[in-house]
Amino acid sequence: MEGFMDALRLLQFEEYGAIAQFTRSDAPGASCDSFSSLNLGLHVGDDPEVVQKNRRIAADIAGISETRIVYAEQVHGARVAVVHADDAGRGAFDTADAIKGVDGLVSTARGLLLAILAADCTPVLFYDPYAGVIGAAHAGWKGTAQGVVMETIKEMKKLGANPEDMLVALGPAIRGCCYEVDQPVTDALEDMYRKLATREPIPFRVSERAAERTMVDLPTLARLQAEQLGVPHGQVIDTSICTHCMPGFFSHRKLRGKAGRHAGFIAIKPRRLSLRGRMR
Repeated sequence: MEGFMDALRLLQFEEYGAIAQFTRSDAPGASCDSFSSLNLGLHVGDDPEVVQKNRRIAADIAGISETRIVYAEQVHGARVAVVHADDAGRGAFDTADAIKGVDGLVSTARGLLLAILAADCTPVLFYDPYAGVIGAAHAGWKGTAQGVVMETIKEMKKLGANPEDMLVALGPAIRGCCYEVDQPVTDALEDMYRKLATREPIPFRVSERAAERTMVDLPTLARLQAEQLGVPHGQVIDTSICTHCMPGFFSHRKLRGKAGRHAGFIAIKPRRLSLRGRMR
């Protein structure tokens, strides 16, 4: 991973022929106030024309046409859709046209950029360079509790992907230092954790402010789900960025629901590159 002013680029993915990055909120864009400055969310109350300009800027940063981007509706669930070349542009210009009812997208189409928006939830990117399969998922607490990361990997396997060959990246998200939740959320996430075959301690701790509340690290739970399905620990890349207490990314909680959205983007580059050997 390498940090740039405009985006976090995943160099491990690029080495194997992908475009993979997480955009930054503070990259040069056209939005103002709490949406400043590269807000990519059309659904958050920002001027739609300004957001479209920002989306063109983000596409330029990624080096791909905005007409080749596909967005999911993102309903805080665990459903995943397979998308194809003829889905290019879905959700790019109108939220009503996004892929309905899903929080994950997978594809084998070269040059098709999968997009996931976030502002505290974990954007997760997936890539099997040998099978030529990519994925992107939105893992909020509800999606995490329902296993959206595992569901994305399962859909990729149906397209020929092998978890042992996958790279997985966990984008900027609210972390255990700042994500305080109530008992129903704790119960749902504990139930998911108990179903995982892991000896790693649950990434929870009691809140210092209120004993009945819990501090949760959602990206760690996403990582454990990927490892449950067979992705090697060393092939899960965690940006380790907390959107709530670190600069450069939107936080829905910090801005009390008035935040813009950054994005995770992934595509297989249009021109096939030679792969230099297995990752393991």
